[in-house]
Amino acid sequence: SLALDASMVPRIAYHDATNGALKYITRDGGDWNDPIVVDDDGFAGRYASMLLLSGDVPAVAYRAHDVEMTDYTGASSQVGTVVTSVRYAVATDATASTWTIEDAVTGPSPCWPGACPGASVCRTDDGLCWAVDETQCAEECSAGQACLQDTDGAGSALVTWSCTDVVAADAVYDLPEGIGLWNSLALSPAADPEVVYYDRTRGELAWTTRAGGAWATPVILDGDDLSADPTIPGDKGWHPSLAIASDGTRHVCYVDGLAEVLMYMQVDPAGTVVVREILDDGTWGGTTGKELVGDYGTIAVDGDGRARIVYQNTSQGLVMMAVRDPSSFSWTVSIASDPAAGFMGYYIDQAVVDGTSWISQFTFNYEADPSYRGLRVFSCTLDSTNNAVCD
Repeated sequence: SLALDASMVPRIAYHDATNGALKYITRDGGDWNDPIVVDDDGFAGRYASMLLLSGDVPAVAYRAHDVEMTDYTGASSQVGTVVTSVRYAVATDATASTWTIEDAVTGPSPCWPGACPGASVCRTDDGLCWAVDETQCAEECSAGQACLQDTDGAGSALVTWSCTDVVAADAVYDLPEGIGLWNSLALSPAADPEVVYYDRTRGELAWTTRAGGAWATPVILDGDDLSADPTIPGDKGWHPSLAIASDGTRHVCYVDGLAEVLMYMQVDPAGTVVVREILDDGTWGGTTGKELVGDYGTIAVDGDGRARIVYQNTSQGLVMMAVRDPSSFSWTVSIASDPAAGFMGYYIDQAVVDGTSWISQFTFNYEADPSYRGLRVFSCTLDSTNNAVCD
């Protein structure tokens, strides 16, 4: 996550996957300073979202997880529960040499491949991390199983052991379980931090705020808990982005992961959703079939009160821009990228400066000669009908 300070010096918060840490780095003149380890408690730093407070003091919202060993009744050893968190770190001053770190939201989640530490394994029937003892089973367990202590299914372990289904540590998975995916951090008009994030396990979009020195209980903005039919699972909140206008209106965009549509909502300060609508259902432009849209969406509100959302059309590899007129409440959707430039739209970010959207994203084109891939930055203004006009 990148932010520019008052002197246009870049400041970056990022995840060190090798060491499981949130790190921060800034530039001094033409040279980059040594990175600062902000948080290496547990496995920290994924899905970082940073902004600068008054005086260029950095603040970061990010995901962390750890395994807490708990006493399981009758178990011969402790059992591990995976705990995921939305963490908030704020530097003491602009030098960012020291930080204050707190959990905004925390809760248990099922384990996933690679989440369990040491010799423990992820048990499929309860989602906990259990110690393995192959000597307790009469026969060697087959692939996908491990010798674990039996349970009664109600929270107590039995004296017997058996080959039990486990999640392979090297199994391929798309997203980790728990909370804190795709955090998006913004400041309220009172300069208090607010975060929207995706809860992978529950399939929900959630929002939490900090005021008076404490984080509020998260509000579920969309997902299973709000379903008209609770028997139908939901999956709302992929790639959320939050922008807070000067009048206090919270603007949020996100993807409905089952319907594969891009959603937009407005939220009032109390957490009441006052607007919820589909702005791109994947059939824009007269396409012949359903297209995947909305990934990597980022929202900003310009000086005229227009919500600008930049996102990927994954089916065609396009960067799209959707603009909401604050008077008519209508959306204008247009292509922001050059279709001939390659497959575009990964890891999008947007900053609106003096009416211009500056857009960064990852592009690849393996059919070009020579082929290329990498970061591309371009800018877009709006014409009189809110269509994107890009360089």
